[in-house]
Amino acid sequence: MRKILLPTVSLLLLSVCLSAQKKSLPVNERKYSINLPDYWGKGNKVWQVLIDKLPLVCEELKDKEVCGDDCNPKYTVELYLTEPGDYEYYNKVVNPAPYTNTRHLASTSVSANPLNRNTPYNPEREYYSRSGNTWKITTTYNFQAFLVLVDNNEKVLTKMVLIDTDELWQIARTVNLSGEFNAHAPSRYIEDNKEKVTPTLFDLFAIVEEKIMAL
Repeated sequence: MRKILLPTVSLLLLSVCLSAQKKSLPVNERKYSINLPDYWGKGNKVWQVLIDKLPLVCEELKDKEVCGDDCNPKYTVELYLTEPGDYEYYNKVVNPAPYTNTRHLASTSVSANPLNRNTPYNPEREYYSRSGNTWKITTTYNFQAFLVLVDNNEKVLTKMVLIDTDELWQIARTVNLSGEFNAHAPSRYIEDNKEKVTPTLFDLFAIVEEKIMAL
């Protein structure tokens, strides 16, 4: 644990020192900065859209330029995301090509039932069993994303909502659940694998990028 913590502490101290250095510079009234996650590297198309659009919706940024790393700007634009929530899950069996030999299905006897000889033969049940139980699990969720304009005193001046909770989003995963067909299998899979059927941070970033590009 000690080997992991030491580099982390060093990075935090470096960040604090750099921040202190910036604060020691005079406030540049003609500059502003944009803070985005590393997902959008410098030169990404999202940056250019924000540089073009922000001055049109924020009076404070009109006729101002984006500064580099060596200035103390009057204004800063920050991106905020909330945790996704209000999950709903929908399960749908993925059907392969259906049986076409209806004469064979109609003539199949109870004694030929490969699943349970004590129950009437159900071709559909055998069909699902042979399909490997492939399910499409769709997750519906919402979250919030907004840009906040703050001044050099960290006072919030403007909040620009990109995504609100009244918008619903979906992700779909196709999974193969081995064993005999069981309508409850997807529910058990969801409970045991929440991280696989819930949105990742990169899923949220992709939605935010789409919204920004549409500004």
